[in-house]
Parts: sequence; structure tokens; C-alpha cells
Amino acid sequence: EYNPDLANQMLDKILPNKDSDGNRKLPDGETLILLLESWNAGPDTWAPLLQEDWNAVGVKTNWTTVQRGLFYDRIRANEFQIEVSAMGGWKFLFTYPYWTAPWHNIARLGPAFGDWYQSGRETGKGIEPSGNLLRLLDILDEAQGATAARRGELAQENFRILNEELYTIGVIGKTPAPCIVKNNFRNVPDVLINEWTQRFPGNHRPETFFFKQ
Repeated sequence: EYNPDLANQMLDKILPNKDSDGNRKLPDGETLILLLESWNAGPDTWAPLLQEDWNAVGVKTNWTTVQRGLFYDRIRANEFQIEVSAMGGWKFLFTYPYWTAPWHNIARLGPAFGDWYQSGRETGKGIEPSGNLLRLLDILDEAQGATAARRGELAQENFRILNEELYTIGVIGKTPAPCIVKNNFRNVPDVLINEWTQRFPGNHRPETFFFKQ
């Protein structure tokens, strides 16, 4: 829901003070500045719209595209604020948890937490998470040896935490991706699963597609 008035009401309760330009200030008096980053050109078409909307409610937002290698270096060093990206594979939370748990130092929910987790939860390595962030890792561990029914329960708990905590903010819903197929191009399924983790279009065996002569 696009509701700037409601957004301002909520933000006024959290950060009521503003600087001379109308940007909201943190409790220490510094202006709140958010940096949106991406390593690919995809968000170039819509990230500026997000930047414009957030600036309009007093959340000063900057936006930039970074070379991919540098971007991942910044993630591993825990030096990035917010990545703007599509979330390919998000629904496979137990086999591709990049977006759903702080499990690795390239996981967007907290790279330093990922260092701690990958060390075997060793004190002094990375930063040990707490609360629901730690619970997400516990869920990930338990799911590895759980029954299908229990994995379903754990998945629901995982997504419930993500919805409540908003570690990740969805701004664009799942959009259709139509595929145009020539009339004499055969053996193409009527419905295709366009999913990064399944290596689309390879998941539909394109080697079996053919042109009818």
C-alpha cells in the first residue's frame, strides 16, 4: 500500500526531529542517510522510484550501482547498508537461504552473523546473533534432519519471523514473465518455472525443443 501520510505518522513516532532540509535526524542529532546499492543494472529502472518515495517522507536515501566484485567485498566486510535486488530462490529457504537466514558472510541478513555461524558458532568469530536472527539459524539447522511435515512447520515459522521483523522489505511483487514461442517451435511446456535456483530454462530440458519442418 502506497500511503505517505501513514508512513509519516509512523516515522514521526520514531524519528520526529528533522534537519533544515526536512530529513529525519537520529537521536544523536545526525541526519539519517540510507545507502541503497546494487551490483547489476536491473534495479536501475525502479530503485530511483524507491529513493524518491523515501526521500519524500524525510528518509534521506542515496542510490548507487557498484561493480560486482567490489560489492561482494563490501558485503563480506560487513560494510554495506541495503542491497537492492531481485530475490531469486527465496522460496527454497533450506537449500538456498541467502535471503532468509544470516547463514553466510554473503547472506544479506547480516554477513558478520554468517561468519559466526560458518565457524561452527564459535565465540569470537564474527558476531553472535540473538533473538529472532538466532532463531532463523536454529530453524535452518533443525530443518536439515526433519520430516517433511516438520520442515513445513519450520518454514512457516521462518517466514512469519521475516514478515514481522522486516529484515527484508519487498517493494515489487512477483511479476509475470511471458515467453513467446513460435508456432512451429514444439515441445515447450505451456507453463514454465522461471527460477534461478532451478537454472531456468535448463530445468525444462531445452535440448528436447525442436522446430517442426
